[in-house]
Amino acid sequence: MMACGIGLLDTLTVLEAAVPVVGEKPPECPADEAEDWLWKHVCDVDDPLGHFAIVVEGNNTIGWFGIETFPGKGARVEKVVRHGPNVTQTVYSRDYPIGEAWALETSQIVSSDTTLFELLELLTCPPPNVLFVLRGRKITHSVTFRDLASAPSFRMGIFSLLLALESAILDAAKISPEEAWKCLSSKQRKRVHSTFKNLHGIQETEDTPPDEEHKRRQWFMLHLECTTYNHKVIMATKSDSIKHRLPLGPPCDAEDFLDLTRRMRNAIAHGDPLLEVNGLERESLLAVLEKAQVVINALSA
Repeated sequence: MMACGIGLLDTLTVLEAAVPVVGEKPPECPADEAEDWLWKHVCDVDDPLGHFAIVVEGNNTIGWFGIETFPGKGARVEKVVRHGPNVTQTVYSRDYPIGEAWALETSQIVSSDTTLFELLELLTCPPPNVLFVLRGRKITHSVTFRDLASAPSFRMGIFSLLLALESAILDAAKISPEEAWKCLSSKQRKRVHSTFKNLHGIQETEDTPPDEEHKRRQWFMLHLECTTYNHKVIMATKSDSIKHRLPLGPPCDAEDFLDLTRRMRNAIAHGDPLLEVNGLERESLLAVLEKAQVVINALSA
C-alpha cells in the first residue's frame, strides 16, 4: 500500500518550494557593487538571507552569491582590527570581481521536475547550503532546506503521510478493538465516549459496551474511530496485537518515534515551524518520513 503522503511528495515538484533568483550579474562586476545591489533588492523581503543572485557569462551561469556569502573566495584581507584581548575583526576587501566569489557546482543544479521528496534527499545528505533550479537552459530559482521545510505543499505532504499513519494504526486497532480500547486510561475512555455521543447525537447511551458479541465489537470499533492521534499512539505502543507488527525495534524506539510524529502533526496543524519540533533535526526528517512509510506498510500488510 502506497501512503498518500509519500505519493504527494513524489508528485509535487521543486518549484512548489523554490524562490526566484533575485537577478544576475556579469563576472567582472565588483563585489562591493554586487553586494549593494543585492541588499537593495532583498532588504524588504521576509527572509533576505534566503534570496540569491547568479553570475552569468554569456549564456552560462558560472556562479552565485547571497547576503551571507560575502566576503567571497576572491576577497583579500584588508586589515585586522583588535577589539579586546581575545576579540578581533577581519576586514576584507570588496574590490574583487564577483565572478571569483562562488562557482556554481554541478551538484548544486536540479531540474525543475525534481520532486519534493527527491529534493529532501538532496538537501539532507550531503547537505549543500543552496540548490539552483534549471528550467530549460536557464537557472531561474534557488531553494534551501528552510524553503522546503516552510513550503505549504511540503507540509501538506507530510501531514497527509501522518494521516495515513493514523489510519493504519486505527485499522490495526480494529483487529482486536477491545484490547486496544483497554490500553486507554479510564479518563481517556470517558473523554472518547463523550466525543462519541456528541458526534452521533446520542446523549442517552451506556458508558459500557453491550454483552452481545457482535454489538459489543461494534461498540468498541465505533469508539476507536473517535480517538485522537494521541490515543492511537498510546494504543500502538501498548496493544500487544499492534506492537509486534511495528518494525521499530524495542518498545522505547516505537514510543519515541510515534511521539515525534505526534508533535510534527501538531506543529503542522498549528502552523508552527517544523524544525522547531523538539527532537526533529534537518538530518532526521528524511528518516522519520521513510520510517513512517515502513510502519504504514507493515500495519497494512
